[in-house]
Amino acid sequence: MKKIKLILSSLVIIGAVLLVASSAPPAQKAQADLSHTQIFPHIKTMMIDYKSPNTVEELQFMASHYDLLIGGSLQGYGDSPSFAYTEYYTVYVGNAEYNSMQAWATAHSVDFEAFFIHYSEETEAILEGETHVLPAGSRVPTVGWFGSVHGDLTSDHSRIVTNPGNPNFRAWMLDRLAGQMVNSDGVFVDDTLPGNIPGLPTVTRGGTISEYPTTPGPSYWDAILTMFADFKAHFGDTKVQVPNVSMYRDDPRIYPYVWGIFREAWNQPQTWGFPGLDADVAASRAAGVKANLIGTIIRGSRYEMPALANYYLVMQDTTYFFPFLTYVADQYGVDPRTNQWFGAVAYDVGQPKGARRTLVTGIDPSSPDKDTMTATVTFRWAGMYRLTDPNKNWTPDHKWRNKPVAFSNGYVMQAYDSGNNWVDLYLPTEIPTNGTYQLGTYSYSVLSREFDNALVIFRPLGGSGDVSDASAVEVALPTTADNPSGVYYSLNADGTLDPTPRTSLSLRNTDGGVYIKESALGRPNISKRVDKSSAQSGDTLTYTISYSNPTQNTFTNAILEDPIPAGTTYVANSATGGATFDGSKIIFNIGNLAAGAGGSIQFQVRVE
Repeated sequence: MKKIKLILSSLVIIGAVLLVASSAPPAQKAQADLSHTQIFPHIKTMMIDYKSPNTVEELQFMASHYDLLIGGSLQGYGDSPSFAYTEYYTVYVGNAEYNSMQAWATAHSVDFEAFFIHYSEETEAILEGETHVLPAGSRVPTVGWFGSVHGDLTSDHSRIVTNPGNPNFRAWMLDRLAGQMVNSDGVFVDDTLPGNIPGLPTVTRGGTISEYPTTPGPSYWDAILTMFADFKAHFGDTKVQVPNVSMYRDDPRIYPYVWGIFREAWNQPQTWGFPGLDADVAASRAAGVKANLIGTIIRGSRYEMPALANYYLVMQDTTYFFPFLTYVADQYGVDPRTNQWFGAVAYDVGQPKGARRTLVTGIDPSSPDKDTMTATVTFRWAGMYRLTDPNKNWTPDHKWRNKPVAFSNGYVMQAYDSGNNWVDLYLPTEIPTNGTYQLGTYSYSVLSREFDNALVIFRPLGGSGDVSDASAVEVALPTTADNPSGVYYSLNADGTLDPTPRTSLSLRNTDGGVYIKESALGRPNISKRVDKSSAQSGDTLTYTISYSNPTQNTFTNAILEDPIPAGTTYVANSATGGATFDGSKIIFNIGNLAAGAGGSIQFQVRVE
């Protein structure tokens, strides 16, 4: 990597914000108190506690890094809102929840079996690749059936679908949640998928559900909404609900009943849908939903920074960032410092200075078919323009119909039609002129958003699906009003900065990151003094250079250089602290200079 040169009055800072762990645990916050001071000024974060109970060190980390906790408890180490975990649609046979349900039904003299949904006819369903015949009246299974034995859905560990349409089930659920939420602000409701019964098996014969014989998905979803409404009526504002809708689009009917919505699988660089997410976040926010929890499924180290960039592209005042590094660990019982955090999240990028925008578009180099034409433009009739290149002889006809055409200024549109040496454009936003045009099977776009201290960049996966180097394009980074040099430094996933100054990037499909403005990086304190105010030929002068880091960043791979004064000769071996002389200047490799650190070196010269 290119090293940073500290030439006395000029230095580039490279570093990351340091984190401060919480001290002794404060008193437990009041129940249902969702007030909380945001931990980081630029981002709100959340986690799912797969490991609970946690060690003191883990609790301190959680309290100092996450603004919201699902599952587990901070046990007084912080005031971040926390939510108990439940599902409204499923239960495991024989677990504590199932046994509680059965005991409640007995105590209240109600039909326990009515707490579940059932097949009304003999049904063939696939279990782990094998087809099983379930008799009429069988409970309906879900998600692999887990511990069920040869399709026996009354055996322990079988996972079966509950019936939220049954009022006794809903009454039991409210009683159980009241106990679960004693030390929580509310409940996180997993697998809340609008219009669906989640995770049903593949059915090859039969499959009619007795309780929901027609339109089972929408009808079941209506029953789930009734469960949400009952919760709101029962607990009012003392406890709140946060459903997990995964990647499903919102049903606005749920908005009056929830405090927040967890969008578990929306933020994946390989499968990203901005328009749907934008619309649902905006609609929920307008309806008074306080939190949009953006799930970030990170499947490899390459995608850590693109995932963070994705989040910043949609971030606003209700959003929270959930970084789940499945490639590090995707099993339960994992330290949250390992699989739900990386240092770049804590780097203060400041506040957004505007909305997301398209920085550049063009033809994807990984397109299986692409070409460049030098075109003469003619106006044919109302809104139709023809680009003609007599040097082309494309076959077959219509080769570029409905394919992207890129203008020299980066504007991209679809071709209306094409022939052996011509391409027609209909109603272009920009009027074509004679010049060079690119054509291809697929286009690409690069999205950006400016923050106080950074530029966020992301290139979505194009139609080619190619994420290899074959898809790479060079993208110039823009100048901004507060960063006129157009120089940026790449934020690494661990929270440090790459010391290489950048004015452009090579981006493949799904690449992205956070690029810190040169103007946003603070400067160190450097001073230089000499031991004599005047000197004559033959005198020896001793220079002292002092340096310190008053910022909250760490200077990485920093080097100090100081040319010796004209008319002097370096005194051999006089440089201290490991500094060297290269024949014209003093060179001192500082290395990493932490926040608040400093030091000094000396060297001598003789006046000629």
